[in-house]
Amino acid sequence: MYKPFTYLAFFIALTFSLSCKPSQTSNRLISNPEKTFESFFSTTQKNYANFGIKRINWDSVYQVYKPKINSQTSDKELKDILAESIYTLNDGHVSIFTPLGWVNSKKSHEWGAFPDRTPATLKEDKQAFYTLLGAKYFDKSTLKRSNCKTDFSIYCWLKPALTKQKIGYYIPSFQGEDCVKLAEQMAQEFQTADMVIIDLRYNPGGMGYTYGRKIAGHFVSQPIDYCNTYQKKESLSNEFQPALEWMVRPAKPNLGNKKMYVLTNRWTISAGDHFALLLKLLPTATLIGENTVGAFGKQQNFELPNGWKYTLTVSRHAGVDGTIYEGKGISPAFRVVNTFKDIQNGNDLVLEKAIQLIQGQ
Repeated sequence: MYKPFTYLAFFIALTFSLSCKPSQTSNRLISNPEKTFESFFSTTQKNYANFGIKRINWDSVYQVYKPKINSQTSDKELKDILAESIYTLNDGHVSIFTPLGWVNSKKSHEWGAFPDRTPATLKEDKQAFYTLLGAKYFDKSTLKRSNCKTDFSIYCWLKPALTKQKIGYYIPSFQGEDCVKLAEQMAQEFQTADMVIIDLRYNPGGMGYTYGRKIAGHFVSQPIDYCNTYQKKESLSNEFQPALEWMVRPAKPNLGNKKMYVLTNRWTISAGDHFALLLKLLPTATLIGENTVGAFGKQQNFELPNGWKYTLTVSRHAGVDGTIYEGKGISPAFRVVNTFKDIQNGNDLVLEKAIQLIQGQ
């Protein structure tokens, strides 16, 4: 399956001795849309790690979409067909990047920031969200920030008027050493905090096994195993390398004895997923908000013959107890969902729930 068409080439030496008339199918070169389609399905079959746990027969998916491709298929039609095929995977780490736009396989990942909004409003929605945090909740005179590639990390104190306790507020990033250094500064300054709020909402991920584990070390008081990963062998068979066990060790300065409230939403993905999983294992942490995206496996880049880029999940992930969170995400102890109207009215219901729990201590 997924082998490019071959064709017979007939060479006439000095004179015509035979009259050869090959069939129309076998005589033509495979077209660019067909080549791109075949390459995508073949590479995905060999490398994607989660067919088994998602109970997906990729051959059957191929048979559904193969008849829709021909030499006249336009770029837009090809993009739409590939998009439909990857929606069956429902995997936040599977994406296709084309000049016509980006498609992610987890449809919920394309939602707007809030359930009452659309993807087209995402930028506006996030801007309104962060503006509200700064205006109503943060003591901005204490704010420290580090820009990390496509993300940022900040920490500050909540406004004293919001609660009698001294509450540190931290938005981590997992995209560079600068953010690791900021985490060290945060952990030192929050030694005097009564409690800490860790906000993972909209966290786009990054290097969870490197930067994420370094940052997490400031929040654990003892070594903790938190997940196992299994690298997919590049083959048509569903075989995996032996498990890699992942551990986080305490780092100084340490906040492992602090009560923590962890805020999540539908845009917490990848390294953000991992961080939420780890913190949920701690007896000192309480999660509030929505389920995270649930994209845990290692993401790898690939390129199609027409130059389009795409990513696949090439490793399987499980909690230390064997639980599979792929596609499900990490669930909060308290489910609270913001709408855009809430933000417009000046209320972050998720953060308000954390403050309510803090005041009840």
